[in-house]
Amino acid sequence: MLQVIDGRDRLTPVHVPRPVPGGERGGLRSEVEAIVADVRRRGDEAVFEHTRRLDHVRPPALRVEPDVLARARNLVPPEVVDALEAMADRLERTCRHQLPEGWLERDEGEVVGELVRPVWRVGVYVPGGRAAYPSSVIMAAVPARVAGVEGIAVCSPPGPRGDVAPAVLAACAVAGI
Repeated sequence: MLQVIDGRDRLTPVHVPRPVPGGERGGLRSEVEAIVADVRRRGDEAVFEHTRRLDHVRPPALRVEPDVLARARNLVPPEVVDALEAMADRLERTCRHQLPEGWLERDEGEVVGELVRPVWRVGVYVPGGRAAYPSSVIMAAVPARVAGVEGIAVCSPPGPRGDVAPAVLAACAVAGI
């Protein structure tokens, strides 16, 4: 039996309005285009700078090291890890039933069919910053892994201290990231 965990009593509501760059939709688009161009030009340093400007933090790194993920299960209550594992297991079983199969027909020098192959790499965006969404990791990474995707990268905005939410890290560990 799966126990329902209500963690609302552990949360402290925070509302920090973020100004919309440019003030209008058109201004927002040009701001985003400028950020993308800057990141293409200057790389990681531009990512750090824009994160500092927009999120008011500087993450210690852009990549979470494997040893941090290995310890991530210990950063959250055991019942959260149990719930993530149960979710991942059920989703994996469901996804295995949904795997498409390719087919080929050969007839007098002609071959017709469909080859089914996974993409090589995928990127998973996990919303966050002020809240944790570990279920997003499971819902995106487990189907990709079942499909045979070789490389799965997860990206999540930093929290107030510049780090990734522990529940998101634990979900990455459960999902095999």
